Amino acid sequence: MSASPEMESQVRQNYHRDCEAEINQMVNMELFASYTYTSMALYFDRDDVALPGFSHYFKENSHEEREHADKLLSFQNKRGGCILLQDIKKPECDEWGSGLGCSVLCSWRRKSTRLCWTCTSWLLSIMTLM
Repeated sequence: MSASPEMESQVRQNYHRDCEAEINQMVNMELFASYTYTSMALYFDRDDVALPGFSHYFKENSHEEREHADKLLSFQNKRGGCILLQDIKKPECDEWGSGLGCSVLCSWRRKSTRLCWTCTSWLLSIMTLM
């Protein structure tokens, strides 16, 4: 029997629906970031590109983003929230160009979504105290 969003969790207490929805959105953002970093890592690992340092860097970033998503999912379960995963869209490109270009792109994305990243970091630091 699968749980539907209409079913109320028995452990849910003082957990606002808006917070639950934002956590679900953050999980999907973290999974998209992980998916994008994986694409970058595999691109730089190709034999015609062969930049193993960049490949390793983006693979580590992918794992980090996936860990963030896992922690948020665990938090959602502990609070009695309903996990609603969305489709993860494909990254914009398959040919990532230079390592420098990818690094700049990642830096720009993090800055443009600073509020979301800051909220995620803040929430993850609070969850480690629980």
